[in-house]
Amino acid sequence: MSASEQAARTPLVELRGISKTYGGVHAVEDVSFGIASASTHALVGENGAGKSTLVKILTGVVSADTGTVLVDGEPRSIGGPSGAHRLGIVAMYQDPTVFEDLTVAENVFAGRYPRRRLGVVDWKAMRREASRLLEEIGADFAPDAPVRGLSVADRQLIEIAKALSSSARLLIMDEPTAALSLQEVDNLFAVVRRLHDRGVSVIFISHRLEEVSEIADTVTILR
Repeated sequence: MSASEQAARTPLVELRGISKTYGGVHAVEDVSFGIASASTHALVGENGAGKSTLVKILTGVVSADTGTVLVDGEPRSIGGPSGAHRLGIVAMYQDPTVFEDLTVAENVFAGRYPRRRLGVVDWKAMRREASRLLEEIGADFAPDAPVRGLSVADRQLIEIAKALSSSARLLIMDEPTAALSLQEVDNLFAVVRRLHDRGVSVIFISHRLEEVSEIADTVTILR
């Protein structure tokens, strides 16, 4: 097998034997699965099955008690949320985290405004890059639009654009369709497919099996 073939078969992110205990109770126990590049991996299970704990482990919020997280086939110590971002792992939760009093572009680059010499914010460059990212994912609102008046579906697109702006490779979507209409769900799935074209993988967490069967390439069921 050539090096390129081996790389193609290596999961982007892989969990091996992950366990986490709180007060003697197993939140997750000996969980193993891999996420291929440019794919959607669904994570399903009842409340309390450990989905949220796995998200916290992947995003560096907590550490596993045992087991290994591999990125590109190499064992990695995530080392906190900033470490997860450096590895390209980003989570998008059911309630989008946005600043309502800022514009779309300011949200996309929150905490990372592009700057010119002497530290002056390059507003023109920020709007231009935000516009490019929004167009890439099919958003139909302007980078200068105030976030306060946008729908949940539009706010999710802002979070996706923000993830892309930070070179995300794995986007975790935690119950993203819970507050969406059927048309908005279809639009979100179209965005997920666009992400695949960029080589981005998605962990799609849901309890709606009809959505999982439509969007997922692989499924892991937690019990």
